[in-house]
Amino acid sequence: MTGLATLIVAVGVVFGLFTIGHAVTGQGRDEIAVHHQIDGRQVKELPEHVIRTHSVEVTSKLTHASRRDKWVVAARDIGPIALILAFAFLARSIFLSVRDGDPFTETNVRRIRAVGFLCLLGVPLVGSSARR
Repeated sequence: MTGLATLIVAVGVVFGLFTIGHAVTGQGRDEIAVHHQIDGRQVKELPEHVIRTHSVEVTSKLTHASRRDKWVVAARDIGPIALILAFAFLARSIFLSVRDGDPFTETNVRRIRAVGFLCLLGVPLVGSSARR
């Protein structure tokens, strides 16, 4: 398990650097998917059997994205990467202490509390920013 957690940390760092590098250099895709909601009343033609909702999730494709647009996408994408890195790093630290035969320490209690904190605040925060 320690090896798997180490691999996840390494892959997460590479993806994070890749994401930031593309934003800095302005390279990468020229098409960007933008997720947003529109008012359900703006949707005009619907079949009779479809129930109209208050808002509709829509994905638009932005072609010929500018460098600023790529920075915004990188900022959106780096949150989930950072969260996964934090979980993997904490898990790796816990697995290392278990492997060394000393799992019941104050340090592991702090690590488990940090995992709980990430679950309570990090996941909803990153999830809401990823939908924008």
